[in-house]
Amino acid sequence: MMAEQRPGRQLRLVAGVVVAATLCVDLARSFVVPVATPLVPSLANAGAPSSPTCPRAQQQVGRAARSSLAMSSSSSDSPPTQTPKSERLEPAPSTFEQCIRQAQGAVEAAFEDGLNLVEVEFPPLQQDYLEDSGSSAYDVSSANVRLASRFAQSFAAEGKEVSILLPDEAELDQAAEDEGGVEISKGVTLRTLRSSGKRTAATLDALLLSFVGRGTGVIEPIEGTDIYVALVFSCQELPDLQELNKLVPDAKIVFFNLRLDTLRGDLGLPAFPPKSLHYDFLSQIKPVYLLRTRAYSRTISKKPFLVNYQGAQFRVYPGEYQCLLDVGSRYKRVSNSPKRQSLGDFKDELTKALKLDEEEDNAVTSFFRKGFKNKTWWEEGGEEEKSTNWRS
Repeated sequence: MMAEQRPGRQLRLVAGVVVAATLCVDLARSFVVPVATPLVPSLANAGAPSSPTCPRAQQQVGRAARSSLAMSSSSSDSPPTQTPKSERLEPAPSTFEQCIRQAQGAVEAAFEDGLNLVEVEFPPLQQDYLEDSGSSAYDVSSANVRLASRFAQSFAAEGKEVSILLPDEAELDQAAEDEGGVEISKGVTLRTLRSSGKRTAATLDALLLSFVGRGTGVIEPIEGTDIYVALVFSCQELPDLQELNKLVPDAKIVFFNLRLDTLRGDLGLPAFPPKSLHYDFLSQIKPVYLLRTRAYSRTISKKPFLVNYQGAQFRVYPGEYQCLLDVGSRYKRVSNSPKRQSLGDFKDELTKALKLDEEEDNAVTSFFRKGFKNKTWWEEGGEEEKSTNWRS
């Protein structure tokens, strides 16, 4: 009899344990918020079945949901912060097509801001070819004509008449022969401001002056032109562009790959225009697109003893000037400034980025390395300039 009752007792004991365990689980659930329950069910898991929670947990979830919705509402109502255009830093281009697009945008932005005299500067050919002794002025000139033609397309597409200016008839004839005529495309034409000085010289003095680019012929604005793009002008021919600016003060002139910094260095020399050309005219030209590369060498006291490095000054208007260090396959920005750096300051920035100054023990070593002056005369003469556009 006792043996017959044991199975029943065991079953009742097991049932009691199961019931007790179930009660413990239910009690624990009443104090814990399920992990799977989203804070905002209507947004995070719309349509999903709700998990059982106790009233206190439901209140906590409700408060969290209202707080989250309030934060979401306030963030959506407030306008997104935008970086000012002057503080935007464009990446350096890797192709000529990118150069053209960036230059077009920079010039268009400058014209919209009321600027009429603007500079566009970037290498017209691969850097290794430009440094090759086999490269010629003709190659550079032809490349600039092709690049300027592509640059002008976006403005011609807007209905503007663009005159690509060559300094004289000889340059015009050569460019027209290469391009198959003076009409590049609709709205883009090869032109010159004057006829050959040798043909129009009326006196021997005028003829002699024409050989140094200071002579003769009459500068006449080209009727119907909305934008002038000046190409391959030498230092002696820059007064022609100054005269055009005097005749038509509102004329929009793009100084395209003229290497104005190099031309400034010739001002004041015999048979060249005076330095006042920079103070009165070139200082008004705003560099709106600038990609100017520079290469340097530096000796150090340990291996490899000689360090060759290069970088670029880069600017896309209205953004700031950037100092870029060439690190092989790309450029690395080391600094930026709203003002154009002098060539000496630009070199110092690259040197700091490479930490080459750590080799110098004192100021005397630094003085003999850099010299007494590290600025050119046009970088120093700010008080004589008619405008500071070229610096900003």
